[in-house]
Amino acid sequence: MCVLTILSVFCVNIICSCAKQTLLTIYKFCVTLKPTYKVGFSNIVIYSKRSLFMISTKGRYSLRILLDLAEHRNGKFIPMKDVAKRQGISLKYIERLLPALKEGGLIESLHGKGGGYKLTREPEQYTIWEILLLSEGDLAPVECLREHSEQCTRSGYCKTLPIWQGYYKMIKDYFSSVTLADIAGNSVDYDYII
Repeated sequence: MCVLTILSVFCVNIICSCAKQTLLTIYKFCVTLKPTYKVGFSNIVIYSKRSLFMISTKGRYSLRILLDLAEHRNGKFIPMKDVAKRQGISLKYIERLLPALKEGGLIESLHGKGGGYKLTREPEQYTIWEILLLSEGDLAPVECLREHSEQCTRSGYCKTLPIWQGYYKMIKDYFSSVTLADIAGNSVDYDYII
């Protein structure tokens, strides 16, 4: 068993007996140990490769696309090839993400000369939670908290359910409190890629 797996199991055991803040502290500690590896809590989800809360490239890139549109908005439509170049993301991959963003009402498009994409609202009106939920789907950490799942037979007496509810609420509250405008206002002095 690798050291990271043991550490992950150790972290999960601590999470189950400590306050919410411990989760963030432990995760930050784990990440500092092996920054070149993905350190997470994937051993919790036994039948899935998805970790407890891992945002995929789909979610991260959707956020970057919308952030780029927010930072470069001038009332005109922005060609996606420009966004792809600035963000260092394949145009083909971006084109796979755009339909969900458009269907979700986050962007609008115009074809032809002068065409491209732009936000449908002001950046202050987009929460990170909305963007991630649209691009990732349900972000619940356990099956029994997913939106359309059947009620768990153990929910009435499950001692761990409040832990997962608190964790989910913490994530949802945090991402609901941050907007595209908040991120666009951050100045970064180094090359940072989400």
